[in-house]
Amino acid sequence: MEEDPLDLRHRRRRVKDRGQSVPDAILKTWTKAQRIEYQRAQALETPTAEMGMSVRVVNALESAGVFLAKDLLEESAGTLLAIKNFGESSLAEVSSAIKRLGLPLPRGWRRT
Repeated sequence: MEEDPLDLRHRRRRVKDRGQSVPDAILKTWTKAQRIEYQRAQALETPTAEMGMSVRVVNALESAGVFLAKDLLEESAGTLLAIKNFGESSLAEVSSAIKRLGLPLPRGWRRT
């Protein structure tokens, strides 16, 4: 079975395997929805250490096994607040970092 050259999952998988970003020439051939999905996928793969948060917050998250933005979004606010050295101000800092990545906050986090 031949792969569809416009299939975003195929492109993303191929790019991820090589550890490279997609060339602009290829991005221009994608629909707006495909580009948005690619940007979202890239944002989800952002390491917590590169999200612009304080070292204290990153260390607390990594001690709990949260290393990527997608790992962070899988956790509830209550779970994060149960992490040692992680409180309301840390949750607010994480929320800001997620917003800067252009990702939506999970529903339970909106109290900050």
